[in-house]
Parts: sequence; structure tokens; C-alpha cells
Amino acid sequence: MEMKLWRSAVTFILMMSVIACNLSLPSGRIVTPSPSPTPTLIPAEPSKPTPSLMAQLSAHEVVQRTAARLAELKSFHFSIRPRGNKPNVGGLLNTPLPVLLSTIEGDIVRPDQLRARVTVTILGTSAHLDLVRYQGETYLNNPLTGKWEKLPSEASHSLSPAVLFSPEQGLPTLLTGLKWNIVGFDEMQGVSTYHLQARDVPSVNLIGSGGTSEVIVDMWVGRETFLLYQIRVDEQPTKREGKTTWLLTLSAFDRPVVITPPTIQ
Repeated sequence: MEMKLWRSAVTFILMMSVIACNLSLPSGRIVTPSPSPTPTLIPAEPSKPTPSLMAQLSAHEVVQRTAARLAELKSFHFSIRPRGNKPNVGGLLNTPLPVLLSTIEGDIVRPDQLRARVTVTILGTSAHLDLVRYQGETYLNNPLTGKWEKLPSEASHSLSPAVLFSPEQGLPTLLTGLKWNIVGFDEMQGVSTYHLQARDVPSVNLIGSGGTSEVIVDMWVGRETFLLYQIRVDEQPTKREGKTTWLLTLSAFDRPVVITPPTIQ
């Protein structure tokens, strides 16, 4: 069975295609709106780690515990960053100009709240696309006007972060479907982590720009908390383009995040 590893990340990549349905970027002039306020993270007391028995666990046991911990999370901060050959998402934005994806970053509050910023580079200039999902409605900061707009209900439904927690296609389910090996122990975000790797994983073409048939996936998991800190997906270079490495990083686990709907002008 083909494993759609990045289906959880498609929630955020779909931001681009939704914008393509609602906006048409001109070929000559790109306006970057002023940055909007980001949610305030309130420090919380760290959870007590489980007893240290990690050395005896198999890769399968580590992944099972990681999936269970992910299913319990109430909120987290995320970032998706391509390295190496930056993906060109110009086709999704209905513009012939090269639009290079730089980052997607934000916060998720379970089950269905999201605030994210998509950063792209156009002709050497950065532009931002801000999104907020609140109580079933999704809002977009129009990069042409700097004003917030409510997306149609059919488009809003596609951007629900609830897919991340879905028992059928959520991230915990996807992780347990891969064959992992423990390849080492590293420090990540100041904590000791398992470094696990899955090879020969079928890739998923997210942005319609080709892709490789297989990828290598690395994952870093806390040795005591089983929190997932980072996933790295290494795509192999194509004949036309170089190699792209995707980094999905999670942090600020279960810290209170306040997401409010923007003002529609």
C-alpha cells in the first residue's frame, strides 16, 4: 500500500491551492502586507518525564509510544521548511513568475484551530500569506490588499487541521505504517532524542512539479517524553531539478495558545 507520508502536511500546502482559487496574482506587482500579530505562548510547567527505560525499546515500540503521545497533544507549534531546491508554487498561484516556497509556520490547537503564515519569495522579494481557522471558518490575509477575507465554506473545509488527528489518515497513523530503524541518539531542541529512519518510502507529489518515486524519512523523538520534535524527508534529485529536503518541526507542546478571528474590513 502506498504510504502518503506527507498527507498531514498537505493541510498546509493546500493553503496555496485554495489561494489560487480565490486570488489571481498579477505578473508585475506584488504587495507584501504588514505582519499580523502572532499568538502569545504562555509558558507552562513541563510534563514529568516517564522513567528512563529507553535503551531497551525497539523501533516499533518507540513509534507506537510516539503515535500515542501525538494523539494526546492539545496544541503545538509547527514549521515546514524546504531546503536545497526550493519548490516553485507559481502554478498554484496562477502566475508565470517563479514563486518559491520558503516556510510555513504557525500554531495548531486541537481539534480545529489554526494560525499560520506562508512565506514565499517572488523575484527576490519575500511575501507573506496569513491564515486563521477559528470555529469552522477560515480567514485569509489578502497579500494584494493587506485585508482579511473569509474563505468560502468549501475551501475552508479543506484547511481543517483536524486531519492531523484523524484515526484514518492522521500523523500518528502514518508514522506507525512505516518500517523504522533506530540509527542513533541525538540532541534536538535541548533534549536527548531517538533518531529513527525509514527508507524506500513512496513519495507524494504535493505541488505538481514532478517528484521522486522514493524518499528517505528521518524522525527525532524524545527519549523520555516520546514527543515528536522533527521529521526530515529527503527527496532524490530529478533530471531537471536538484534535491529537496523537507523539515517538519514541532515544538511548544501543550502550551496555551489563544487564536482569535481577525477583523473583516
